[in-house]
Amino acid sequence: MAPSLTRSAAAAAAIALILAGPALAEMGEQATKSWELYSYRDNGEWRFSLMIGTNRFKFCSEVRKPRGALTLWQLENKLSRLAPREYLSWRGPDDAAFKQDNCGVAYPEPEIVARIRQVGRRLELNYADNALPQ
Repeated sequence: MAPSLTRSAAAAAAIALILAGPALAEMGEQATKSWELYSYRDNGEWRFSLMIGTNRFKFCSEVRKPRGALTLWQLENKLSRLAPREYLSWRGPDDAAFKQDNCGVAYPEPEIVARIRQVGRRLELNYADNALPQ
């Protein structure tokens, strides 16, 4: 193939990627497996941690990391940036790792749980019936 044709093809591909960038960003954040949500009280206020799902239990220090702590409003904002049909599971105090760790992971009041479930439905997030508290 002629060198000028190769450069033209490479330039066209680069331009296509640059133009596609904003469109890809609008699709939302995607996780390889799923998203995990944790909730806990910190100084009397509910805080949330939204993490990419893995096949391992998270340590308390990961879940309660101050830089990752979200208010309810911040959580709703972050959920709205996820891609539709992403999987979300809410990990709670009944998970074996937290029973031993005494991490303080808990579910908030039913009104807050209902609000987060409603946001998930509106955003078309996927979750099994037992993946979020009732």
